[in-house]
Amino acid sequence: MKSNHLIRDHTSSAQKAGAAKEELSEAILVTAALLAGDAYAHMVNLIESNGE
Repeated sequence: MKSNHLIRDHTSSAQKAGAAKEELSEAILVTAALLAGDAYAHMVNLIESNGE
């Protein structure tokens, strides 16, 4: 789980640097996709290790 204060600090820094809401939204969606990919890989390993 990511720390809320880190998310808040990075969001604030990005906004001060001129990032648009759309860019922040895209960053969140890319991060979610990357994390989902990792979870999927672990699921595949679990299934394979159980011989299913």
